[in-house]
Amino acid sequence: MTRHGLGIQEFLELRTWTVFDVDDSGRVQHDDGGNERAQLSLLSLDPLPAGPVGLDELTPLVHDPEHIHTLVDVGPGTVAYSTNRLNVIQ
Repeated sequence: MTRHGLGIQEFLELRTWTVFDVDDSGRVQHDDGGNERAQLSLLSLDPLPAGPVGLDELTPLVHDPEHIHTLVDVGPGTVAYSTNRLNVIQ
């Protein structure tokens, strides 16, 4: 249930999301122009967007266009994600 009284399915039915996966807290997993390198961003839901939004209306959360990031879980003040970026320690 969103804080606006809508279930996430009802919210998504009101909007057309073509390249975004969005949860009820505004966390968005998306690519950039079809490059299939998922990034994580935040979408303000207060107020609800009046129509479809573009990448310029998202606040970056985890961005590195050379790598893929997948939202795994969320908790109070915590976001868990996986990435294909390697840690290089020398």
